[in-house]
Amino acid sequence: MLTRTVNDTDSTMLHKSNTVQEPDAYDLRMTDGEVIVDIKPLNTGDPTDYRELASKNLSILRDKSGEPVGFYGIVETYTSETTRNLSGKEKYGRVDYIVAMNGEEKKLPSLAADYTGKVYYDQEQASGKEADISLRYEDRQVTGTIIDKTRPHFNLAIDTRKPHDVDEDGSFMAELVGTNDRADHKMHGYIDGGFYGKDGEIVAGSIRSRDDDSWGGVFGGEKQE
Repeated sequence: MLTRTVNDTDSTMLHKSNTVQEPDAYDLRMTDGEVIVDIKPLNTGDPTDYRELASKNLSILRDKSGEPVGFYGIVETYTSETTRNLSGKEKYGRVDYIVAMNGEEKKLPSLAADYTGKVYYDQEQASGKEADISLRYEDRQVTGTIIDKTRPHFNLAIDTRKPHDVDEDGSFMAELVGTNDRADHKMHGYIDGGFYGKDGEIVAGSIRSRDDDSWGGVFGGEKQE
């Protein structure tokens, strides 16, 4: 599971792992075709402290037989707790961008294919943004674009001048570049993902800026027939 957390003051990549590692604020589980968010209590000793689920937007990704192979999206929580210096209550919102996939389902596609899906991202404290992702797999390489039609300055493409190969296990990592101005280093970044399912019909992963944490997020998509 990968989580990228944005709170009131900063934006930080927390961790990335091929195995599920639960976030500290809640537990996640899939049941009856839905991803359930179970909020963890604060246990600060102050009965007026609390944490609550503000919103969630989590999509399950399924292989061609309909079996779930993972999920991705956004979880937003709100917390109010007593500060340690007793100056009062600290209240803050938190947005987590999450992608959690079954690593055993990672698979190199056998044929060329196009994939479309969604990206959930933040940029310079503008959180909860959504963009379209279009990827193509062909000859052990991945190409594609990320386009936010409502924010034209956030348009990215895989830089095909740099390595953009797909590994034998279906994993890939490639450089991203802004399509409006390829020389704008603020829009240089990375896409890190993999293909999943019985024939690599699902794609999922993360994006992030290259030099700082000014933008980043998660994505998921499906093969187009």
